[in-house]
Amino acid sequence: RMHISSTELFYSANGPVGKCKCMRTSNTVLQIQRIKSYYVQKSGLCHVDAVEFTTVRGITVCSDSKKPWVKKAMTVLDARTRTSSTPSLPTKTTDFRPNDTGR
Repeated sequence: RMHISSTELFYSANGPVGKCKCMRTSNTVLQIQRIKSYYVQKSGLCHVDAVEFTTVRGITVCSDSKKPWVKKAMTVLDARTRTSSTPSLPTKTTDFRPNDTGR
């Protein structure tokens, strides 16, 4: 005999609780320079393909991942992240030998 709890039914019908932040998308178009980060939510358990943007002020907006401005914003943010995380090359190197006595 199989026993299914109401929690399991809710989970299977609505996706994992707390994982689906975007239940619908907004028509709001954000200025790219005001976006701090984004998260891509795939449909499936969440039922909505969306991009959750977080602004520099901490506001979150769920946007349609198919819209051209959303794709452009993700590309710009990815480039911004790559540029800021690339380690800078040393401008001068020093040949340090700890056992060198100067002979």
